[in-house]
Amino acid sequence: MNFLFKSEVIGYEFYQNLNKPTIIFLHGWGGNKFSFIKSVNLLKPKFSILTLTMPTINPMNLSWTLFDYSNLVEQLCLINNIKSCYVVCHSFGLRVATLLKEKIIYFFNFLY
Repeated sequence: MNFLFKSEVIGYEFYQNLNKPTIIFLHGWGGNKFSFIKSVNLLKPKFSILTLTMPTINPMNLSWTLFDYSNLVEQLCLINNIKSCYVVCHSFGLRVATLLKEKIIYFFNFLY
């Protein structure tokens, strides 16, 4: 699926598994929605999964801030009606998740 955010086409996948908890995967700098594909495939039967490709290497709009990345994830959660979730992240994804944790304290549980 695609989502337009800050003049960027954001590729994402939402594998909805009704009545199951949701996990959001946030990749590191230069990664993409397939960075965690082995884990996603293992967890799909028991969880709803959201993966996305954050524009990190060559964003069209070079003025992206960390707040923009967190707003992107927040918007995808709203669009897909995700009210609570677990977050699995790597490197840059952790920076984004940490900011989200500060913004919406009740929203995220971290898996380390």
